[in-house]
Amino acid sequence: MVFASGLLHVDSNEDGKVLRQRWTGRANELKPTAALDGYFAPVIERARTGGLTIEHHFEKLEYFNSAFISWIIQHLRRTLAGEVKTIIYFEPKSSMHRSSFDALRTLKGDNPWLEVLEAPSAS
Repeated sequence: MVFASGLLHVDSNEDGKVLRQRWTGRANELKPTAALDGYFAPVIERARTGGLTIEHHFEKLEYFNSAFISWIIQHLRRTLAGEVKTIIYFEPKSSMHRSSFDALRTLKGDNPWLEVLEAPSAS
């Protein structure tokens, strides 16, 4: 499956017990919720009913705005409600990634189904 909206792209695939989401481009929509929720609602349901983990790979995401971070928080609330294990990988060399995703780590205290991890170095 593939999601595309403006400059944002998500390639999705199922690999064993993992629903892998590879994000690329730029998340610069002012109101991304409707499009992203429409795409990810069935992903969350598939993970919930199949006992699968959702992995979000944001390493190649060039840019994202605060509306996108707000959507991520809402998405994580939905995965928590469905008891869906969710792993977020980000690019630790990017200051934008580090500051935003480090802040998302604070949600781990209320969400035992969440992991926020630095992506392994490509070098």
